[in-house]
Amino acid sequence: MDAPPVQYVKTSDGFNIAYAVCGEGQPFVFMPRPYSHLQLQWGIPTHRFALESLASSCQLIRYDGRGQGMSTRGLAESHSVDDSELDLVAVVQRLRLNRFVLFGPVNSGSVAIQYAVKRPDSVLALILWNPLSGDSALDVNSLVSTNVDLPAQNWDLFLEFNAGLVYPLEEAYKAKRLLRESITQSDRIAQFRASRRFSTEAIAAQVRVPTLIIASRAGSWALAAEESSKMIAGAIPNARLALFDDLGGGLFLPGPQTPPAVRLINDFLNDLPDTYEPRPFEAMGRLPHGLSQRELEVLRLLAAGRSNQQIADELVISLNTVRRHVSNVFDKTGVANRTEASLYAREHGLA
Repeated sequence: MDAPPVQYVKTSDGFNIAYAVCGEGQPFVFMPRPYSHLQLQWGIPTHRFALESLASSCQLIRYDGRGQGMSTRGLAESHSVDDSELDLVAVVQRLRLNRFVLFGPVNSGSVAIQYAVKRPDSVLALILWNPLSGDSALDVNSLVSTNVDLPAQNWDLFLEFNAGLVYPLEEAYKAKRLLRESITQSDRIAQFRASRRFSTEAIAAQVRVPTLIIASRAGSWALAAEESSKMIAGAIPNARLALFDDLGGGLFLPGPQTPPAVRLINDFLNDLPDTYEPRPFEAMGRLPHGLSQRELEVLRLLAAGRSNQQIADELVISLNTVRRHVSNVFDKTGVANRTEASLYAREHGLA
């Protein structure tokens, strides 16, 4: 799979946020890891394999948070979780996501939890991977949390030290390049401070969406977050917790087998009682003529006079995929062309 194209959206406070979309199906918003860079992470084999595994069964949406990767740099000293939440809001609004799976790794976990508490109707499921709590006593095993002073004291040593620990299964030069180009010294320090100022425990009990927490056991990897994950799992009602011993946290592993964390995520999502998309025809039991939800979206855009390219841009899918959906709509509804499809949509109250 080729790296998906990068697009941009502006936040309400003026930051340009880079995002990319690949795959089809259930929207799965993969929030930024520490040292996020959309293009360079795609070139990290274990990272790319995990992303391709996820994209094989969902619409995978990734973005670089402010101060990271291909997004606007320059965080204020007062940078907070609330600021990072604006990045997520901007991406969700641009893609017009109604309900989606929210994946929050490491320090993005606090942003994900806060978003899920504020907007429970939008989050189909919450998945946290090695989340930090903000409590230094619980986060003591996590390299991301404990190296608070080193970035300010010696930035080059910090990057050299972290590269082999954060990406232990990768070639050192690729890991070093990713860390160096993903964030500046001042922005990393601002991120650290924001993580330490936010107490996950204070808000976790308010989560009301299905939650899965995936974490590395203490001592198994530099990103291990066993203790904080146990605390968060205990605070969130009915949350599930899974611990892994490998160097990739069950997720970032070499192929060819599907990473165990991806299999776990798929099983978790398959057990959910509701589908990811709104169901305007729920009372009817099924959509007209057996149309899928995506085909219904395409039909509505056809009725609105959109070209295939415009539909592809609006739904963030390929032109070939649009052509296939249009052909399916014609076959299922028995229409011969776009004009008849538009008439069908109006007659059935779909336009």
